[in-house]
Amino acid sequence: MSEADRPQSQPPARPFSWQSTLWQQLLRLRADQRLPHALLLTGPAGCGKARFAEALAQLMLCQRDETYPCGECKSCLLMSQGTHPDLVMVTPVERGKAIRVDQIRGLSDFIGSAAQQGGYRVVVITPADEMNVNAANALLKGLEEPGRDTLFILQSDRPGRVMPTIRSRCQQYTLGLPPFDAALDWLQQQPDCGDSAERLLRLSGGAPLRALSMARHGELARREERFQLLEQLLRRQVSAPVIAARWAKEDALEGLDWLASVTSDLIRLRIGALAPTMIRNQDALGLLEKLANLTANEKLFEFKDKIQDYRVHLMRRNNPNQQLLWEDLLIGWRALFSGQRQRPE
Repeated sequence: MSEADRPQSQPPARPFSWQSTLWQQLLRLRADQRLPHALLLTGPAGCGKARFAEALAQLMLCQRDETYPCGECKSCLLMSQGTHPDLVMVTPVERGKAIRVDQIRGLSDFIGSAAQQGGYRVVVITPADEMNVNAANALLKGLEEPGRDTLFILQSDRPGRVMPTIRSRCQQYTLGLPPFDAALDWLQQQPDCGDSAERLLRLSGGAPLRALSMARHGELARREERFQLLEQLLRRQVSAPVIAARWAKEDALEGLDWLASVTSDLIRLRIGALAPTMIRNQDALGLLEKLANLTANEKLFEFKDKIQDYRVHLMRRNNPNQQLLWEDLLIGWRALFSGQRQRPE
């Protein structure tokens, strides 16, 4: 389950402890009646932006003037059931798909009418970078003429993908990752992580919500399979098209980020960055150390550039054929170590 997924009929949302500084800042702006009408919450994936956005939306609709949504007033009860008439959550209809123009156009009647509960009207768009061009253009008018007591809360892991004219009409706030020890303490309290909490947190780059999602989706086993397939590819025990057919069914950006992290670790090992905290994929350190001796720096930098080029294509919604994308990268992976006498044992 992603950080944006929350079951209905739950207690009111609260920001995480590491988000208290920004929370207090927005509370002061609200008290002074200087809260912007549109916020863009940015920060690394897995830092808790969706929880923060949800908590802020609930607070703005809560009928009591408190630090957090009370969970007891009529508005809070409606929100807990997912039926509050003054709250609209806009998300892609399907995972991996864009937010469509008709979803944004449907907001015009909502923001043009009076709040049914007599307070604010709140629109939460998650993730804002998934709006297609037509949807983003349709949102501009609402941002320019929001009407009284209307709040837009947009959140994005990749604000560079949000149309500049949208960004310019929002006040941007960045939520960072918590200190490692604080994130680990929180993660160890979650029932899904067990003894793997620290390992998961390091693999997630210190993002606690990402680490929790990894635990819930069996990411550790999936990682082991990925590394095994890369080894088998080098031994010619499996072909690039066979692996590509598997990986083409998965999240392409997530897969590219993983392969980029592996390549970066090889570069770090090549240049002598051996401090454990500098190697992202600690669970494959033995394999990476062997592979680092079988290639050259310039090959690794060229390969990482190729990964980045594919990331840019995906982020621009050019929608390359993922089967061909992975075949190309896997053939490139094998070429990194071609001409060497040794192979990983």
